[in-house]
Amino acid sequence: MLNFLLGVDVSPDAYTWLSILKIVMFALIAVCAVVLIICIILQSNSGQNGNILSGSSETYYSKNRGSTKEGILKTITIVCASIIFVLAIALTIMLKN
Repeated sequence: MLNFLLGVDVSPDAYTWLSILKIVMFALIAVCAVVLIICIILQSNSGQNGNILSGSSETYYSKNRGSTKEGILKTITIVCASIIFVLAIALTIMLKN
């Protein structure tokens, strides 16, 4: 299948590199999964929906939420989940062949 995709003759060394790539991708998924679990555990369960009835107001905290601990954890959570999603799809495609 790899011969067809690349349009050239593929040496056995290329298959070795593909197997190493699969192992590295599995390891990245495992590391990202552990980081994702830790970030989710560290996030606080503060009620952010308190402004539904009283209307929303812009405060200093809400404007600078990205630089707080919660904002950083949220960003790390989104990045790790995205990496896991992309690598899982890539591995699925690679393992089909």
